[in-house]
Amino acid sequence: MRCHHAGNAFRLGYLRLQREDYRGAAEAFEGCLKYRPQWPEAYANLTLAYSGMGDRDRAERLYEKMLDNDPKSVDGLRGLAALALQASDFDTALEHHVRLIDLGERSAEVFYNTGLMYEKAGQLDKAVRLYRDALAQQPDMPEALLNLGRILESNGKSDEARACWSKALEAEPALAQGYFGPSMD
Repeated sequence: MRCHHAGNAFRLGYLRLQREDYRGAAEAFEGCLKYRPQWPEAYANLTLAYSGMGDRDRAERLYEKMLDNDPKSVDGLRGLAALALQASDFDTALEHHVRLIDLGERSAEVFYNTGLMYEKAGQLDKAVRLYRDALAQQPDMPEALLNLGRILESNGKSDEARACWSKALEAEPALAQGYFGPSMD
């Protein structure tokens, strides 16, 4: 019977989370964890509910608890990385992103974010490598193409930079105005 209650609480919490009823979602997911204390998905959704309520400290504690329960918790690391990015704590965010990659996370977003943090830290060779890794996963990722192009241009590789920018504009034509200034119509 306990699993049945936990499943119902989880579904209720998920629906409330979808409706942005973060307080109600948190109550439902807390109920899940009473039935099944080591439920990673319930922890992950509870942290999203706390984040939605603006309770960053509680969300951070839960992500850390997820990592205590499973040091290889991709959800826990991803959550801590996102919270660190939101707080502009780039050193901590970079640590978490590097750990994600070490654990085998291969998403374009993780590669891109890690590259961005290396770029902010002035480690341009690492940034270039990670932007290229992001593009290997998602070849038309405009942000990675733009940033890679900017670094290549600053290193005197203008032709390669223009090729990146051209691909970025192909993927997202609206970038021309936002990135390169007003259009020339």
